[in-house]
Amino acid sequence: GVVEKTIQILGELPLISLLYFVILKVFLEEYFFRWFLVPRVGIIISSILFGLAHIGYGSIGQIIGATLLGGILAVAYKQNKSFTTNFLAHAIYNLIVISQVI
Repeated sequence: GVVEKTIQILGELPLISLLYFVILKVFLEEYFFRWFLVPRVGIIISSILFGLAHIGYGSIGQIIGATLLGGILAVAYKQNKSFTTNFLAHAIYNLIVISQVI
């Protein structure tokens, strides 16, 4: 799929891949979807929007997975109000996904 191809291309540049998928992208997603959206629109809507933001992945399974992950992260943020914890959890998740593709 799209994610796998992108990771494989960026695999040739591991530092850039790591910075993008594990730091920059995770930071921006957590900032927008959890820190900004959860308090304003709630867990369900922010999770659905997070899933829809991954529509470019081209797989309904990956979109559903992103929606479910968004829900888990939204609940965690709502309970703990910890951007750092969410950032670390999301970064670890992305590292696991990347390690399964490379």
